[in-house]
Amino acid sequence: MPNLTSRRGFTLIELLVVIAIIAILAAILFPVFARAREKARQTTCTSNQRQIVASVQMFAQDHEETLPGTATIWNDIKVDSGVIVCPSLGKSYPNGYVYFSGAASQSIGSFSDPTNVGITADGLNKSSANSADKNIGYTRDDLDAKRHSNSLIVSYADGHVTSTNAAPFPGDAPPVQTGMAIWVRAGNSVTKDGSNKVSAWGDLSLNALSATQATAASQPVYTPSVADLNGQPAILFDGVDDALTTPSMGPYWTAKAGTMFVVFRPTNDTRYELIHDLNAYGDSYTRNSDGNNYWGFMRGTARIETYPAQNAVPFDAPCVIAAVSSPTAYQGFINGVGQGVKTGDWPNTYTPGIWNIAGYGNNAGRLNGYVAEVVLYSKALGDGDIKLVNDYLKAKYAIK
Repeated sequence: MPNLTSRRGFTLIELLVVIAIIAILAAILFPVFARAREKARQTTCTSNQRQIVASVQMFAQDHEETLPGTATIWNDIKVDSGVIVCPSLGKSYPNGYVYFSGAASQSIGSFSDPTNVGITADGLNKSSANSADKNIGYTRDDLDAKRHSNSLIVSYADGHVTSTNAAPFPGDAPPVQTGMAIWVRAGNSVTKDGSNKVSAWGDLSLNALSATQATAASQPVYTPSVADLNGQPAILFDGVDDALTTPSMGPYWTAKAGTMFVVFRPTNDTRYELIHDLNAYGDSYTRNSDGNNYWGFMRGTARIETYPAQNAVPFDAPCVIAAVSSPTAYQGFINGVGQGVKTGDWPNTYTPGIWNIAGYGNNAGRLNGYVAEVVLYSKALGDGDIKLVNDYLKAKYAIK
């Protein structure tokens, strides 16, 4: 008769098999649980930004359709403090979002396509050391592009919110961004003292090639509004020694080609050096005191320039000055009008280095006038892109 009280236990092999099965199931299920948790966080984050953009729209309705400014946005919208906490960051970050500087203080009616105008996004301000600029998006560096499963959540001016890998540029950026090496505008990232003397002009591109000036006597002056530049701010250079200098552009300028745009308002009709590369006589726009207008990429010791008729350039009025250079040719533009093509080769030894904004030679400023915006590209733009950027700048500064 069998012993009914006897029991057979698990063998070691059976126990190991069970443990292995549990481990396999855990390995399969844990990522599922993690994705589920992240999906829940994304849902909460989407809800948060939907409430924020709705509050921004309500603010605009109460203020003649004008969106909040960068200095007051987070007080203006009056949302609960929990709404601005991104669940993926947690409460250690009281505000996990940035407000797009390009939308700030703009009229909703001025947006031709509100579905593509960013209002807020996942981000922590990194492009400015100024504490007043925190949670304001000036460059794509301020966006947290991988916070939510390698994407970020963005709200738009029409009120919709989406997860995306191709967020709009936070600032009021030129329509052509591929190949952008430097972008400075007087409305953003200007470091100045109590007398508005400018020690740094922050690069809004992704390359952080900000222009600086440590010598107080050579610092230009920030002007908050210039009437014939559509009331926009600009930097005033005195024509004596004012200049701002960038780091080396060598890593971003490898094909012996480039395009530059400068929004300029002169204060007299003498000599100007708007952009000048200090390495082997680089690229510059020049008007000499003898009345001739020279626009050229000065390649090494051989100048490759155009010579429009005397006084053809409207130096008594605001203008968008542009130039495009390929390895073998150069063309200048004034307010979108081509100034002829000049051919010539770059010297083999030429490598672009440090740039002076409004200077000739090392900190020897030759510019007398206001510069509102500078955009440099590390490639020769095509005619279509040149027109896009030129039209964008002319419209922004009401230049005819």
